[in-house]
Amino acid sequence: MRRSSPGYPVLLSVIPLVGCGAEEATHGADAVPAWEVTGEVRIGSVDDPEYALTYVSSLGVDDEGSIYTLHPQEQVVRRFDTAGTLLGTIGGRGDGPGELQNAYTMGFLDDTLWILDFNGYEFSFFRPDGDFIRSFGVPFGSTENFMEAQPPRARGLLDDGTIHGAPPAFSNLIAEGVLTHDQPYLLDTAGNVTDTLPAIPFGESQWAIFDPDNPRRGGMYRSQPFAEGPMWAFVPGERAIIVVDREVPADEVEPAVVVNKLAFDGDTVFSVLIPYEPLSIEPAEVDSIMTTAVPEDGLFGATRATATEWARGALHVPPHKPGVTGMMLTDEGRIWLGRQLDAAGRKTWTILDAEGRAIGDLELRSTFRPMALAGDIVWGVETDDLDIPYVVGVRFRRDGAPREALEGA
Repeated sequence: MRRSSPGYPVLLSVIPLVGCGAEEATHGADAVPAWEVTGEVRIGSVDDPEYALTYVSSLGVDDEGSIYTLHPQEQVVRRFDTAGTLLGTIGGRGDGPGELQNAYTMGFLDDTLWILDFNGYEFSFFRPDGDFIRSFGVPFGSTENFMEAQPPRARGLLDDGTIHGAPPAFSNLIAEGVLTHDQPYLLDTAGNVTDTLPAIPFGESQWAIFDPDNPRRGGMYRSQPFAEGPMWAFVPGERAIIVVDREVPADEVEPAVVVNKLAFDGDTVFSVLIPYEPLSIEPAEVDSIMTTAVPEDGLFGATRATATEWARGALHVPPHKPGVTGMMLTDEGRIWLGRQLDAAGRKTWTILDAEGRAIGDLELRSTFRPMALAGDIVWGVETDDLDIPYVVGVRFRRDGAPREALEGA
């Protein structure tokens, strides 16, 4: 089965990587061919209960082309064929065998689907048709003071079945500076750390809105709209990670993101520069963010105007917009980088091959969030004006050869 999208955030902060024999290259956008969208399938409905979808936290595609979507609100996985027909469901809320309580991420081991339930950090395994196979929990510890860093807990499985984990990254501890780094670990089934991977700083990733004169009253936390720290993820089928350093330069140098492939032994396999055209952050855009960030009735007894000043003071505004806002890793080691919207509101995804060479640009709707690749179909999720999610499969053509239209398109 093909790799699914991660069910946990990958937006992090700046990491200085020192290459050990790494090859550094620069790729300009003028040499990258444009790929063409040729059709799509949309799965979802406003009024049909069977197809009315809730939020999708993770998505994957198997070797037969079936699409699996995990819905935390319902604690269920739906399975569709490539035409969008519902084939069945897996899991469901409960505490019995094969049932889920707090699942947010899933993936595949060969032809087996695994789902991680954060209630007890328990992995459950299913056959493609939904039959429950087995489950096991990964023990974890905790400190009495939740204002301190916690011991690592499972986050998922690598393609070879190795458990990976990290200490829980609570938003308030990141925003207050108690936690400064994400620390990935490899774990055994007893929860013991077997390997430590490079620590990755969080940086300006969490937007904490609270009363600065009384911070212990509580706060409202969300991702910084202009977060410029790196993104990272595990490389499918390899013992390596990709880290995209997207720090916005403060001086007048030509801006570029740096894509690093880092092996588990600490060596940098490659480091590639991807230049981009900087886009300024307009005051009207900041004002719009403020309008949606703060409730009309204010926060913690303060008026909306006062709470907006708290939010504006905590908003991170770099010299210009970061050059990359999204990332997806696929089979064959390919790296998809989502660029900032251009002046016309379009979003281009630049695709790199396993050696870090840019091989194509694909323009997709700005509302579409790619999550998995199956051949020449990229699957993801987008929401409509009513915030109703739809699963969408977009077929594209990456060369001059004609391709058959997507079934159901």
